[in-house]
Amino acid sequence: MRGELKGLLAVILVLCAVAQSTAAQAAVEPDISLSITKGEHSKDSHSTTQSIQLKGGQLVYDETYQGRRAPGSKPLHKVLRLKAAEVKSLLEIIRQRELLTSGNKEFELQEGFNYFDISLQIKADGKDSSITLSGNPRHPDIKTDRLFQNAEALIKEIFRIIQSQDKNLDYRSLSE
Repeated sequence: MRGELKGLLAVILVLCAVAQSTAAQAAVEPDISLSITKGEHSKDSHSTTQSIQLKGGQLVYDETYQGRRAPGSKPLHKVLRLKAAEVKSLLEIIRQRELLTSGNKEFELQEGFNYFDISLQIKADGKDSSITLSGNPRHPDIKTDRLFQNAEALIKEIFRIIQSQDKNLDYRSLSE
């Protein structure tokens, strides 16, 4: 009987260690889903969408085109592996910029002008957040809007990491 209890206790301890390790890994490896669409509403309407999925240190990048630019442009698909330090830097920005809190902001559009749509979902530290931003990229409030600036800080860091592996993939800031 005592031997069975020792064996059961050993199994329980191993399971607890595995569960703790999995929980710790989930805290250090955020899941990020990001979609950025930039376009123009006009007689030559067009848009470009950049989609990024980050999970388990693997980043999947897709870029597609709609409208005027679509016929001559092939979609891009890249899979990149991130270093532990790169994942850590993303997690630090998420925490520092308080991006584990959901939010939504629309910047007033004008007809016939450029627009953007950003959708950002984050899972980290046992929390989920969803951030959506959209509207006119030239709206004067963009430069001072806290939610936009915090989200863009993360986006810029993601693209800095991407460009360290592929110089052809870029992000043009909406607020500069």
